[in-house]
Amino acid sequence: MLSEALVFGCARLAGGAEARASRALLRLCLDRGVRWFDTAPSYGMGMAEDVVGQVTEGLADVRVTAKVGSTRPSHPLARSWLRRFRRAIGAGQRTLDAPFEPFPPPATNNGGAFDPGSMLVSFRQSLTALRRERVDLLLLHEAYAEDVHPAVIAFLDEARTSGLADRVGYAHGATGDEATDACFPAGYHAQFAIPPLWFQGQATSLASSLTLHSLAKVGFWLAGRDSDFGRRLAKAAGEVGRADDKASQIACLFALAHLQRPDARLIFASTDQKRTAAFFEVVRRIDADGGLDTVARAFAVGASSEA
Repeated sequence: MLSEALVFGCARLAGGAEARASRALLRLCLDRGVRWFDTAPSYGMGMAEDVVGQVTEGLADVRVTAKVGSTRPSHPLARSWLRRFRRAIGAGQRTLDAPFEPFPPPATNNGGAFDPGSMLVSFRQSLTALRRERVDLLLLHEAYAEDVHPAVIAFLDEARTSGLADRVGYAHGATGDEATDACFPAGYHAQFAIPPLWFQGQATSLASSLTLHSLAKVGFWLAGRDSDFGRRLAKAAGEVGRADDKASQIACLFALAHLQRPDARLIFASTDQKRTAAFFEVVRRIDADGGLDTVARAFAVGASSEA
């Protein structure tokens, strides 16, 4: 089932001036069956963890990904009101049509706080905000090969063995690469942007435990450069929904990623309730009406066994 692979990404889920809308969006996700939420100290201008904690506190079946290494922005409340004002005047809103390139990891450090003392303080703050005693997945945030050293691995392993995290690993905003993955012990979880070639049937076994993000951005980037891929995407979207409908196209990209790496969890993120509801409706139809097989035929990746 495609729906069971979904994780809601909370990167732009803010509190403050947007807290009420953020809580409503999370409740919509819960109503549609989402039970995994991806958070970080820097998300939502530093307030996403608290909003997730408010809505999911006491829900035993909800799972949470937390991160260490990124820092919390200063003055989050003021930032939330500024963002609301900018949106009201039509500025500052990201769109799927914004320039995007799926890049490999950078060669230089992004300035993350990866010393054990800073990570411990940050993790404790996250647990408090999330209203949890432990998390299901703890990831080193925006970590690349040069950030990995024995003290970092020891910190993550201690979090796991002490019961504060079920699993541990790393996350970054770039596409996956073998060099970074090789720096971590076997069995560590990886979270990265889906490589474009994975949409084209060239998914690898990179990372045995995996979460993928940026599926819509990478998929639309690829469709704009590969006319055959774009044609197949429109065909699949037309059969499960509407060919010109963004929600149908995005759901088909998620279905295709699920077919290529059925073991991976897939992050969906949006602050638009209508778009989110429309996406979940297409996912529901894909699961209920043999849509995975439809997408498989459109992209010639073989019949699904999950129909």
